[in-house]
Parts: sequence; structure tokens; C-alpha cells
Amino acid sequence: MLRILDEAESRSVLILYPNIRIARGILAALRRRGIPFEGPAPEAGEGLWLLDRLFRWLAHPDDSLALRVCIQAMADGGSVGIPSPRARKAEKRSVREAALASVADLWRPVLEGRGSLWDALRVAGEENETLKTIVDACHELREAFEEGSVEQLLGLASRLLRPWATVKALVNETGDWLTGGGSPAGGGNVRVLSLQKSKGLEADIVCVLAAEEGVLPRDGLSESQLAEQARLFYVVGLTRSDRHPR
Repeated sequence: MLRILDEAESRSVLILYPNIRIARGILAALRRRGIPFEGPAPEAGEGLWLLDRLFRWLAHPDDSLALRVCIQAMADGGSVGIPSPRARKAEKRSVREAALASVADLWRPVLEGRGSLWDALRVAGEENETLKTIVDACHELREAFEEGSVEQLLGLASRLLRPWATVKALVNETGDWLTGGGSPAGGGNVRVLSLQKSKGLEADIVCVLAAEEGVLPRDGLSESQLAEQARLFYVVGLTRSDRHPR
């Protein structure tokens, strides 16, 4: 397909996919080759998603699920004294399991309607040293957030949650996210769309991804669903161009 795109020159191209999971490979390839395209909105990676959970909790302290994600990141990153999930020694594994069990116990009062996870964590931290370390870390984050210090907050988030293991991982993720949607509307002759969203569009070249048994059409479709998929594939994929590569 990349060879076809290289030869397309100024001709318009539609790349159609049955689901976004299948499209991710070609989106990454287009970015690597520097081919401008219009495509689906980019998705944040794990590091950016983790920061989003942190900011959600800081803005809404009663968001127990967001705080739970942050606690897990602290536990896995080693910033609060909990052994790594990759620890091999039995003693360290035992310490980690005990720490995570104490975190799991925090949900009991939450489920019983006796406050948020943050409330339960602060109470339990008065008697549990590991949980107290987590409480102290959370207080640091909250203070930086309330003071409005971007530099301090990001520094603490990097040290306590460790959303990225290396600078390269940070650069790669943010670069992929920022360019994941391709060029601005009208900025390229290549468009990447789902089959459903491409109805009514035309192009000189149409490429249909994963046009193979079990994917397009999907396994397990009823007779009527299979007929609808066949009509969609024919109308969208086979009647819109002068070349029809798969």
C-alpha cells in the first residue's frame, strides 16, 4: 500500500478500515514516511492518560477511580517504597503483596458509603507506614496543584507517578499523539476513514484494509448483517475509484 501511495503523486486517496485497531498500523507507517493525511483523532498513550487521571483527581478529590490509578502508578514506579512488580525475591514480592492488599482494603469503607478513597487513605495512613507515604505524596501533589505551580506539579508527577521511563518514551508518545490525526483538513490528498464514514466520498484511489475472511466481513454475522456488509463494501470500496487495491 505504501508503494501505491508513493506513486499516487497528487491523486486523491481513500484508505478505508473496518475498525480503528486495524488502522493503527497504517497510521503509524504514514507518520514514519512523512506522508500528510487526514485521519481519525489521535489517542493519548499510557503516560498522557495517567496524567489525565492525576489531573482529574486533583480537580475532584472524590474521584476514587482516578486516585486508584495514581496509587497504582506510585506502587509500580517505586516512588513510595513498594517493591517493583518485577521483583524476583520472595521477600520483596511478599512486601508488595501486603502493600497492595492494604490498598485494596481501602475500598471497604468506600463501598459502604463512608466517604471517598481519599478519605479512607488518609485514615488508614495514620496506622500504616506505606499508606502514610502515599498520603504524603498525594499531599505534595495537591499543594502544587493548589498553588498553581506548573513546574512543581509536573516535576512531582514525573517523580511520583513516573508516566514515562525515559525521555525518549515521552518524546515518542507526545509526538505520536500530536501528529496522530495527520494534517489539518485539506492539508493532504490522503484520507483515512472507517468504511461507514466514507459513504458519499470519492477518490482516484481507494484502499480497503483487511478485506479478508473473518475481518471484513466479520465472523458471526447474521444473514442480513452479512448482506449489509457486502453492500457497504461494494458501494464504498469498489465503486469510488479508478483503481481498487486491497
